[in-house]
Amino acid sequence: MADRLPASFRGVPFYVESSGITAGRRTVTHEYPLRDEPYTEDLGRATREYRFYGFVLGDDCIEQAKALRDALEKPGAATLVHPELGEMQAVAQGGASISFDQSLRVVRFSLAFIEAGLNAFPSTGSATQSLSRMSADGLWEATIAEYQGKAHFQSFPDFVAENFSTDLGNALKKISAADISKVLGMSKKIADLVSDGASFLTGGPKAIGQRVLGALGLSQLATTSAGWQRAAKSLTRLTDSLSGDEKEPSYGSPVKAASSEQIEQNRRAVYALCRRGILAQVVGITTLVGTDLDTTVRAPGVLLDEFAGETDAQQEGATTSSIVSSDPVDAPTVSYDDMAEVQSLVVDALEREMLDAESDEVFFALRQAATAVSQDLTQRADLEARLYTYDAGASLPACVISEELYGTALRASEIGIRNSVRHPLFCPNTLKVLNE
Repeated sequence: MADRLPASFRGVPFYVESSGITAGRRTVTHEYPLRDEPYTEDLGRATREYRFYGFVLGDDCIEQAKALRDALEKPGAATLVHPELGEMQAVAQGGASISFDQSLRVVRFSLAFIEAGLNAFPSTGSATQSLSRMSADGLWEATIAEYQGKAHFQSFPDFVAENFSTDLGNALKKISAADISKVLGMSKKIADLVSDGASFLTGGPKAIGQRVLGALGLSQLATTSAGWQRAAKSLTRLTDSLSGDEKEPSYGSPVKAASSEQIEQNRRAVYALCRRGILAQVVGITTLVGTDLDTTVRAPGVLLDEFAGETDAQQEGATTSSIVSSDPVDAPTVSYDDMAEVQSLVVDALEREMLDAESDEVFFALRQAATAVSQDLTQRADLEARLYTYDAGASLPACVISEELYGTALRASEIGIRNSVRHPLFCPNTLKVLNE
């Protein structure tokens, strides 16, 4: 065949008497009791293996054989030229057989190679993130279902409905007053609900529950770049204030036992609706933590000022605008520690809520959400750099430290924000920085 290529590996040529290839699909056959037909699962293309029977000849056949031996023993992938299949990246398998026949000035051998492929691991992020989103939807549905089964006032005296409206208004006011609600645009929608007053009662508990969860939704911001790491932590902390353990109000008239019990049940249902509605949003938000949409540290811009009172620097009256800029950041700045903190905070909140779950559906939804968040953030966090304590030895500008650590001054803002630096020209001697 005139179009055959001269065979070689790592540039060392050899002659080929015959060659072969192993190819096909990777499969697993599943056989089930009381079923005649199996199910064969396709796991993808099998790794290609190439086999050669060849030789080198001439007065220098020993030197040629040594060169081929050295090429086979070098680590890593290299270019293999197959006479029929062309060039490819391959790795030499062990156990190559080489035999010498000096009388004929020939060295014969059998070789085997495996395709090198790419140094890329299967991505688990998208799968685990999808599971978190699904668990958030499941928690949302279980929350509204339990609420609808417990919140009632239409078949009770008027004061039951009045107290229902009061309890709902108090819960919503607590949410609306939180800084995070203002940042995420929930305050306006919640204020509109509260201002409706008696209209809460016209649609019944089901319609009310749907409206409340709609006001707590963040879908309109799903495509907007925001500090999702900070949002997740802030919303999780917000749920701690929604206990529903308030002093029982004076009803102004004797309360029947059934009515009194329903009032308390309504209060618990209302606060549980708000807590779990927010937690469902938090579970969904965790899928954005550490992604390109999470600008908590990567590109803080205007967002830092909007989370008023949430950083030590702000609490001390520092001017954060001096360390925040829109300068580009040339490397990801989310750390393992950042994501692990969110994971711990959210999972703890979900587990605490499990203790108050009165239905199996809500309990299992919370448990599924906690498991999904834990798996997702843990797996994705393992791919990120970790923080360590850096001792600069003196108070230096953030840009100098950034240049020394990362070879660029563009990460000065990251260092300043992560460490709540009051002024970018005077950083503390010790700082938390990414180990990259």
